[in-house]
Amino acid sequence: MDSDSINEILGAFNVGCLSNEGFRVLYKECTKGTGSQSFVFDSLCDKFFLDHFSDNDTHFVRILALCNNLSIGNEEIQRKLLTITIPLVQSVKWNIQTATMYLMFVVASTQTKNRDLISVKFLLPFLSLSMSKEDTDDNDELDFFLLALIPSIAADLIEFALNNNTYAYHMYDLLHDSAESNPNLFDVSRVIPFILEVIQREKLSPSMARSNIIGIFAGLCGNSQEARNVAIESNAIKILSELRKSDGDDPAVLEWSVAALRFITQFVDPPENFQIFPKCDKPDPLLDEDFM
Repeated sequence: MDSDSINEILGAFNVGCLSNEGFRVLYKECTKGTGSQSFVFDSLCDKFFLDHFSDNDTHFVRILALCNNLSIGNEEIQRKLLTITIPLVQSVKWNIQTATMYLMFVVASTQTKNRDLISVKFLLPFLSLSMSKEDTDDNDELDFFLLALIPSIAADLIEFALNNNTYAYHMYDLLHDSAESNPNLFDVSRVIPFILEVIQREKLSPSMARSNIIGIFAGLCGNSQEARNVAIESNAIKILSELRKSDGDDPAVLEWSVAALRFITQFVDPPENFQIFPKCDKPDPLLDEDFM
């Protein structure tokens, strides 16, 4: 389509005259490269996105698709669109389709930069939606994108979960899954020392919080050489070894502590061949036989 026709469509969009055909033309224009993407984006005023980034807008799904098309491989537009849309997230009533489409754009826009824009507040609507999904829901894409986003704010999520029981277990489950599937996305230099500090606190809520958090730690140490190195440097062996052997509110502390210690010592030789547990022919009586 010639430039005059595209300009006509852009002009119509800016005054609220949106059409399915207009979106198709703009999608196609965006495939021509960053120059075309920038031309389309710069021609659309910020008010266009502010007015139409709403679940009440009949073109909301197409707006989300346009965000994706505009931002593919274009870091400048990625930052600008995130800055425009993130403040609007709380006002949208998300469903599985729209949330998945938007998070796909967010993940693509935060692969190399812009992770500073991700926060607990931003993710809460999507975490709530993920929690509310029925077991029969076969659409796992939402969780897939959440697993790619939560590592950048792992410490903040853990702290939030400790004070918000409603979200706690679901957040811990997602963090554990992400630790196993996306360990390289975690800032282990911050997360590992933070977890070691948290698990030494006197009281954690809800029950089982301590073992869930140690499980996240174990997941990272089992899948990341960098995490294991930071754990050793952060005195994790001593901290985990000195945790109480039993916890009335959290009986799984021992199991996850031993698992974490084994991950650390299996891959990284402790100084002077230090052994966490003495060698013996019989199973450790502190451990459940099934665990052994």
